[in-house]
Amino acid sequence: MSEAKRKYGLGLALSGGGAKGFAHIGALKLLEECRLMPDIIAGTSAGAVAGVFFADGYEASAIQKIFTGREFSEFARLKLPKDGLLDNDRFRKFLQRHLRAKEFEELRIPLVVVATDLDNGRSHAFSSGPIVDAVLASCSIPIVFSPVEINGVHYVDGGLFRNFPVSTIREECEWVIGVNVSPLIPHKYKQTIAGIAERSYHYLFRSNTIEDRRKCDVLIETEDVGGYKTFDLDNVGVIAGIGYDAAVRAFQKVIRERRSVIGRELSSHFVHRLTSNNSEMKKIIIYQAFPRLFGNRNKRLIPHGSIEANGVGKFADFTSDILRKIKDLSVTHIWYTGILEHATCTDYSHIGIRRDHAAVVKGKAGSPYAIKDYYDVDPDLAERPSERMKEFEDLLARTHAAGLKVIIDFAANHVARQYSSDARFAYMEDLGQHDDVSQAFSADNNFYYIPGSPLVLHGGQCDEDFEYSEFPAKVTGNNLFTPR
Repeated sequence: MSEAKRKYGLGLALSGGGAKGFAHIGALKLLEECRLMPDIIAGTSAGAVAGVFFADGYEASAIQKIFTGREFSEFARLKLPKDGLLDNDRFRKFLQRHLRAKEFEELRIPLVVVATDLDNGRSHAFSSGPIVDAVLASCSIPIVFSPVEINGVHYVDGGLFRNFPVSTIREECEWVIGVNVSPLIPHKYKQTIAGIAERSYHYLFRSNTIEDRRKCDVLIETEDVGGYKTFDLDNVGVIAGIGYDAAVRAFQKVIRERRSVIGRELSSHFVHRLTSNNSEMKKIIIYQAFPRLFGNRNKRLIPHGSIEANGVGKFADFTSDILRKIKDLSVTHIWYTGILEHATCTDYSHIGIRRDHAAVVKGKAGSPYAIKDYYDVDPDLAERPSERMKEFEDLLARTHAAGLKVIIDFAANHVARQYSSDARFAYMEDLGQHDDVSQAFSADNNFYYIPGSPLVLHGGQCDEDFEYSEFPAKVTGNNLFTPR
């Protein structure tokens, strides 16, 4: 296939290797730091596990956290031998519980999972349909685990024919980074059934990786993980660290050799990151978004207009696709500005939020810097105001799935005059609830006051069907100790 017709830019191939596969986490971490994200991932066995979580939107650190502190009994249990010594149903439930996507088509990054068709004696690549059984099949070491039946065919570990699935995606990609966590190193092994079986599988897996190793543009091999056992869950962080260091060395080697693919494809940020002495350096880039405006497509704006006239953006406007595009700008954090419930002239009394008086609201449609409830989000931003917190939580989930961290603003000195929390717990006090209003200033007060003077309103009184009074007047917050 000619380069012009290749479907993907960067492909990532992740080998099998049991617990040595935790080294993939370290390699993925370096790719994240260098903003070098794959367009497609192929994985076998442990590589399929690391690949599916990364393709599902998990950051490398989150994948490591999921597996840290686990016991092997959480993934498998002994059973009466028939077609395998261990039952993998617990691992199936583990994947079902943690994976957000259920079908390959729902993943953020296209994924190919390699397994072995035991019935017909050939390698098989899964890239569509249900995910969990495909990954489970790819990890099912023969005899140790039962084969996985999919559409009437029995599948076992993909490493039997293709432990390092570079060839699986090579023709579709401009270039491929391969991570091989199973190079055979002459470590000592136990003269036991388990030790001999493990060693034999390693020889088998190594024999089918030779050609795939040659097809990598960048080859990362974790030679230092050879001493760890197939089911070692006690050293997740250590193994991940080995993978990270191996990835750094591999990229530095490629840069030193001045291969054309690096000069053509890798960004100056990537080169700087790899050649820097500070291996922990990572630039934070914040994208500030104002949800009220971000998704508001109304172009006919009326000064001091209502929300009906001027419109308002919604949480739902930040779709998964839009968040991924923001992430592609090398953004690390998104700052959602004006999220907390704020002063408004819109009537939400049907959901227990009282309307504010027009004379004390800067903007009839809403005043996002005048916080009215620190324990709630603004109903204007929800498609269903009564479900506003659920919609906000969904937004957080979409944002994290896109690989972004979230910032929201808590402007302590911008509080609505009619502050009243309907979402606080009963034992909590409202701001100003027990202020000593006879004192202009008290360290125990939430507000400054002008004792003996009522608030004098400049306008808006005639627009309302109810009166607003404030005695004594709170200081306005614009550096003027005046009741006006």
